[in-house]
Amino acid sequence: MNDQSKTFEHHIRITLTGDSSVGKSNLLSQYSWNEFDSKIGPTLGIDFFNQERVLNNKQIHVQITDTAG
Repeated sequence: MNDQSKTFEHHIRITLTGDSSVGKSNLLSQYSWNEFDSKIGPTLGIDFFNQERVLNNKQIHVQITDTAG
């Protein structure tokens, strides 16, 4: 089932912006996959991460956008 056919009670969109090499990608990696990579390379363009969560018995769609510095 894709996101378009699901019903979510909330949609949350977060965009990570900031200077180059300040940790935006690692913040996303830590939240998304519970990983930290001190040697992660710079983001080229934009990375997207989509996730479904249940919070207080409500379906939530989270989209995080990681931008290049």
